[in-house]
Amino acid sequence: MKKYDTASYELIVLDHSELNYQEISHLETYIDTLLHENKTRIIIDFSKVDHVTSIGMGGLITILQKIQEQKGDLKLINVHKIYDMLKTGGLDRVIETHSKMQ
Repeated sequence: MKKYDTASYELIVLDHSELNYQEISHLETYIDTLLHENKTRIIIDFSKVDHVTSIGMGGLITILQKIQEQKGDLKLINVHKIYDMLKTGGLDRVIETHSKMQ
């Protein structure tokens, strides 16, 4: 996972092809740290991710809830490879997604 500090959002680039239990655990821990630092506007880049497990989906919902509790914002970008998985899980209706950075 790589992180980039942008002007208004924290950009996190996932660097594994699968968002599984281990990766979502690392991501949740990192986002908890950001939220503790009052960094509540977060973009996650999925350009390298080919698959999201059911545990990864659940973790994304948990992350969204934590961010919303802090009145923050979560966006997922470069989701073209996993969009069907997000749609099947209903996440496309609750998390803002983009094919690329806007």
